[in-house]
Amino acid sequence: MKTLLSAIILFAGAAAGAQTIIHVPADQPTIQAGIDAAVNGDTVLVAPGTYFENIDFHGKLIKVTSSDGPKATIIDGGQKTSVVTFSSGEGRKAILMGFTLTHGFAGSAGGGISIGGSSPSIVNNVITQNSACSQGGGIFAIGSAPLILGNVISKNFQQGCIGGEGAGIMVENGAAGLQIIGNRILNNIWGEGAGMDIRAFGNTLIESNLIMGNIAKGESPSRGGGMLLQASSINVIAVQNVVAANQADQGAGIYWAISGGTTPMMLNNTIANNRSTQTGSALYIAGITSDGRLINNLFIGGPSENAVFCDATFTNTPPLFRNNDAWSFNAGTPYAGNCAGQTGKGGNISRNPIFSGLLINDYRLRPVSPAIDTGLNSAPGLPANDIQGQPRIFDGNFDGTATVDMGAYEFEPPN
Repeated sequence: MKTLLSAIILFAGAAAGAQTIIHVPADQPTIQAGIDAAVNGDTVLVAPGTYFENIDFHGKLIKVTSSDGPKATIIDGGQKTSVVTFSSGEGRKAILMGFTLTHGFAGSAGGGISIGGSSPSIVNNVITQNSACSQGGGIFAIGSAPLILGNVISKNFQQGCIGGEGAGIMVENGAAGLQIIGNRILNNIWGEGAGMDIRAFGNTLIESNLIMGNIAKGESPSRGGGMLLQASSINVIAVQNVVAANQADQGAGIYWAISGGTTPMMLNNTIANNRSTQTGSALYIAGITSDGRLINNLFIGGPSENAVFCDATFTNTPPLFRNNDAWSFNAGTPYAGNCAGQTGKGGNISRNPIFSGLLINDYRLRPVSPAIDTGLNSAPGLPANDIQGQPRIFDGNFDGTATVDMGAYEFEPPN
């Protein structure tokens, strides 16, 4: 992703004015010793190797980063507690960057990273094979608004309990400014919200993430294989994410339950190839307000499944659907529940989007896709670039009018 790479480079450059660089292990023998010796504005620079530690930033606004990236620099939590802790009011200038975090275990929440009342920056890490008892195998945050940017969050799981949520990321009482951008959230397993479970009470942005292969199981029913989004009195914006090949009973792609006078929005997401055992293969909507807006999305259901289900028990009036493609293989139903009948209204269609390679999880559009040039250019918050960094609003069908495509990828023919 060109935009993500640029963001990481700019982000790293913004912290370049550190007062002192503390080298580990040359200057201090451990990462924690480096943190303890640092003051606000310092950088703790860690050489390649495996460090068997559980570290705590202790409220310091410092940058802890590796010199050679996450493949070469591992922090192994040894199944003792969270690998990394932020619990002393750290802000954005507390930066963790460029590590593999693994083998953390939390008796309660946050096996890989535990964040409480803080808003640090978690950038370009690999967070894998961590576990927790109740919530957040990979990352857990409560009362916080971290920036989670450009990480790989994979193979995190529950251990020692039954119930709970959020194998990859769990946010409880998320504060305003929560941002989850450009991550790959893969193959995590938990009872609910296997990829991520976001319970937010402040404006939240979830953008350009690849959420794939996550499994929600163990609850009855299990909800939200890729994402479980629950919030009130806020704006939650999910924009140009790819949510694919996830599993759950309800809302295998996304379970969306946001209420309380909000204006939540889903914009230009590709939600496809997810498998539900009950209903809502791509999207299950429960409790969303009529102010919700779903624009320019691809809601592609599994074979013979409904793609989008709106639960009338919780949803008296469905949200606004504009310029979406909801379609299922083997004559599945595009919309079910009390949002049935959206096809043919407001630019909504129900046709095979014709992906480049569904069996190999390639969700780019082929030249004959009906999703090309059929979106809504005036959609609020439409990004300038797609998930790969290609310009949006390209004349992909060469009819003389540039129109945005549906889904996360903008079609642009090869030169």
